Amino acid sequence: WVFHPDGMPIVFFELVGVALASYEVVLVPLMLAWQLQLTGLWFVVSWATFLYWLLDFLLSFNTGAYVDGKLVFRRSVIAVQYLKGWLLIDALLLLVDVTSNVLDATGASSFSALGACRALKFVR
Repeated sequence: WVFHPDGMPIVFFELVGVALASYEVVLVPLMLAWQLQLTGLWFVVSWATFLYWLLDFLLSFNTGAYVDGKLVFRRSVIAVQYLKGWLLIDALLLLVDVTSNVLDATGASSFSALGACRALKFVR
């Protein structure tokens, strides 16, 4: 099953992504400035946003792509286009997210390592 990139499910999913990215743009600087720890609801929300970005990563292989102005639904072509474009950046950001969440969960992190992970979220 490959989704149409302009179909309602993908458009809705992307709008949710805009909301989550906006949330992170506000939350990350607050966390860094006041050295806040993610606990309770914020911890759950942090993992939920990670799961959203993970699903976004997986959907990128299952969403049609425009190649030379033509819409393509073949997964092999979609994968090559993703590899040429955002795959590395998305994978690194997922790694940063999971590392940051695990460091928060264990409480074994130094502030500098956790702060660096959170600061990298701005790349998204």
